[in-house]
Amino acid sequence: MRVSLHIILFVAATVILSGKQRVTSEQAELASFAQDIYRQEGINLPRSSFELNVLDSGERVFTIGLESSDLSLSQDLLQGFVTGGAVSQHARSPIDQIVLEVELLSSNSKMMVLRSTGNCCEELYNNRLAPDVFTEKCLWVNENN
Repeated sequence: MRVSLHIILFVAATVILSGKQRVTSEQAELASFAQDIYRQEGINLPRSSFELNVLDSGERVFTIGLESSDLSLSQDLLQGFVTGGAVSQHARSPIDQIVLEVELLSSNSKMMVLRSTGNCCEELYNNRLAPDVFTEKCLWVNENN
């Protein structure tokens, strides 16, 4: 009985760890993919700017961290969500939410957090959704000081 309990615990731990390793592997792959998309646009972002999280609820969230001193960053923000759409399409399973965390580097630094669903970002990436419709129907904005 004692041996079988150890085997069950070992198998359970192995399954849990392999699930975490798959997320870590996919995290690295998606960060590299997103980094390549930005490089094609002439923007160099470190891999640490991209993160895939799987919440306890099972929801998959891909976060892109940006810094900007320009308060009129609509093109940069749009590029972030287009990139998120490409990443969602490339992922092993769909991304539920794309999050942009933008640090506005000004005299009074602010953090702006923008969110959209992975589906909306995929539609934007595939040109099935116009940017103005995306902004109106798919975008949520939070500002933090």
